[in-house]
Amino acid sequence: LLYYALAIYSTMLVALGDISSNQSRPTQRTRQAVDWLLNYSASHPNATIRFEASDMILWAHSDASYLSLPRANSRAGAVNFLVQKWPDLKKTPKLRSKLNGFVHVVSKIIRPIVSSAAESEIVVAFLTAQGAVPIRTTLADMGQHQPATLIVVDNST
Repeated sequence: LLYYALAIYSTMLVALGDISSNQSRPTQRTRQAVDWLLNYSASHPNATIRFEASDMILWAHSDASYLSLPRANSRAGAVNFLVQKWPDLKKTPKLRSKLNGFVHVVSKIIRPIVSSAAESEIVVAFLTAQGAVPIRTTLADMGQHQPATLIVVDNST
């Protein structure tokens, strides 16, 4: 199930993370979460990823939810995907209506206790950039040299 979620159906990663964080001390609620996830995956068997032709410019979105989990943990979420080149690199490009499939997805529980929502956003931006480095290297090896990778952080703090 983890491979299916990582390769194709990234929406399952949050539920898998919650289940795995309770694996050492399962409860009836954990059992219900496992049943729900198995039923969900059985009733949605035809997940697909669509890739559109693009100039292969790496772009990322990241977000964090601060203190939203038990034991003062926060959740990290981010995606990396490929987009068209934009003409003016000094302006933030607007997304087209069609997005490419994600080439990398981050869905993690932030274990260190952070002191603010802004700090959790910085942690997620760092995790997003870490995931982007091997993708940028691969794209450069393929002859698709990259401008600075834009990471859109979903917070104003």
